[in-house]
Amino acid sequence: MAKKLLAFLLLVAAFQLSLQDQKLRDGSQEFSYFWTKLQKTNRHWNFLAYLRLAGISSLSKLLSTTESGITILAPVDAGFAQLSDFNATRLRKDPAFLAKTLQLHILTPKATAAKLHQDVLGTEYQTLAGVTLEKRNSTVPGKVQLAAKGSSTFTTILTFSLSARSAANVHSVSHVMLPYQSTL
Repeated sequence: MAKKLLAFLLLVAAFQLSLQDQKLRDGSQEFSYFWTKLQKTNRHWNFLAYLRLAGISSLSKLLSTTESGITILAPVDAGFAQLSDFNATRLRKDPAFLAKTLQLHILTPKATAAKLHQDVLGTEYQTLAGVTLEKRNSTVPGKVQLAAKGSSTFTTILTFSLSARSAANVHSVSHVMLPYQSTL
């Protein structure tokens, strides 16, 4: 009896997530494409979960209304695993901290892989959080490293252009950048 109840509850939870994902995707074809691409990588489950927790509809609206496009720096699951228990809990329980963290991972305008590679060291990129990231010398050959200006906090772009055909370029990144790490 307990096994049947557990199986039923898991089925209900999966159905609810499916409905929630569909509701979130309905706002934009661009958003649907971006969401599906991240799911297919099997490396961004935490990022998707935090987007869902934050209420994705605002990102969907941004994707459908931004003329110049956006660049999403999507941390891989290993990046979330590096967070301290305190920061992981804070992301789940503090909506303002979560929103600011996600905004740190969205750049305007859209930046292609070629542009990021060709830009000179020190080139600056603006995040939705209002923090300036700059291109730094990467310790990983062939990769681009971005860091909050005036900070030692950085993230390395691991994979470029998961969704180059949409209004957003999505790049996998190695680390989760946190708001307090981004200020001087």
